[in-house]
Amino acid sequence: MKTINVAIASDESYLPGAIGALASVRIALEESFDLNVIFLHDGLSEASQEKCRLSVQKISGSTNFEFVKIDQDFSRFPRFPGATQLTYARLLLPDFTKCPRLLYLDADIMVLKSIAPLFEMEIHDSGVAGVIEPGIRTIGADFQLGCPFSVNLEAPYFNAGFLVLDMIKIKKNGLFDRAFSILNQYPEFCKIWDQSPLNYVVNGCFTVLDSDHNFQNSRYYQSPVGFINPLKNRSMNIHFIAPKCKPWQKYSAHPADTMFRMLLDEIYPEWRTREFNESELKTRLRMSFAHFHPFLFRARAMLKRMLGKDFSSDLWAARNWQVFSDDLRESKKRIRELEHLYAGWQSQIRSRLV
Repeated sequence: MKTINVAIASDESYLPGAIGALASVRIALEESFDLNVIFLHDGLSEASQEKCRLSVQKISGSTNFEFVKIDQDFSRFPRFPGATQLTYARLLLPDFTKCPRLLYLDADIMVLKSIAPLFEMEIHDSGVAGVIEPGIRTIGADFQLGCPFSVNLEAPYFNAGFLVLDMIKIKKNGLFDRAFSILNQYPEFCKIWDQSPLNYVVNGCFTVLDSDHNFQNSRYYQSPVGFINPLKNRSMNIHFIAPKCKPWQKYSAHPADTMFRMLLDEIYPEWRTREFNESELKTRLRMSFAHFHPFLFRARAMLKRMLGKDFSSDLWAARNWQVFSDDLRESKKRIRELEHLYAGWQSQIRSRLV
């Protein structure tokens, strides 16, 4: 059998995400492939490691785990709200694995497409293949004036949440070492975590993957109902990019979030916390009155305008509530499609449970 290697990094707070991400990989991957997981962590308890292992191994197909504790201190590097500093651990992968090729996966992605073909493709001499970041696209959009090194500002820029890595090439060219060196010397110029220095040293020289390998579930790129067909066809992987709003942290009726939670419910039901349950109740209540809010905030904005007060925040709220209300209305129109989507997903999961 052929072995597929996947690396992921997580602390305790992202454990449900890591379990869901890895379980989705295992479901999407044919049973004939062995899956080897290199799990980077900063001190996961033995109990958490066992929960992770047993949960993912409920999906048929051979899955093995290598838990690697990272002792490196990343505290002085840039921090994003609501995220784990372990994202920097991927830069240490050459020190911890002898795998010739692996997929690095963020712990907030749901994989629906088989990753097996990615292990047969040719990869640029840099050793990196990734998806162009839709919100940035070029290095110049991340690069800051005054940076003490030069890059090609027009070069394409990748999202680091889903990377196919040729570790032989990466070790040979020292790419991760160079990225870590930039991070150590110039952390103030690396505003998007390790993604910034990685893009600086790659400098646009990477194999570009189709966007469906790493599609961000932002309303900016696609309305919730726009996800129905790709999810039904399993034609895209979903990256839950919103900070503090991951599917296991805060309730959302988004189809992708719902599918992620359905998977966790089957293999790791203890993921549900009191905080999540409270957020579900609050969100469902808000959904019940969503169609009133655009009118209320517009009326409030008009009143403030008449009184000579700043009304910009109310107009912003009205626009957001209108989008939310429109999305709910469209979802209700396509409720049968959603029910079919969820029934098919549940059937697929249960067909692979052992």
